[in-house]
Amino acid sequence: MRIPFHETLSQTLDIRIDVDTDPSSSITYGAQGNKEHNNGDPLVLPSGPITRSRAKKYGATMSLYIQEQVTQELHDLAFNKCYEELKGTSKFLILMEAHVEMESEIPAYGTPRPC
Repeated sequence: MRIPFHETLSQTLDIRIDVDTDPSSSITYGAQGNKEHNNGDPLVLPSGPITRSRAKKYGATMSLYIQEQVTQELHDLAFNKCYEELKGTSKFLILMEAHVEMESEIPAYGTPRPC
């Protein structure tokens, strides 16, 4: 007798699959449901046919989302790198560096200006 693949897999991994047979469950089947189910999330595909216009809008939205995620990731990496560099530096050295930078920016009073 041959055992179906999903039964073999569940026996091998010792997992149990519970199937919800209640038709009133909140799971949306099909192409991501309608607007009421996606709560205005622009990354969820709309229900119905995907036209060229919808595909372009969705592609632009996905590109923007990916760009924002990459930018955020790079920002986080830069912040973590700066944080690690400053972690070993004592507060006194940080204050001294800030003081030296401020002195070079403030013009000295009482010194003659070049003509």
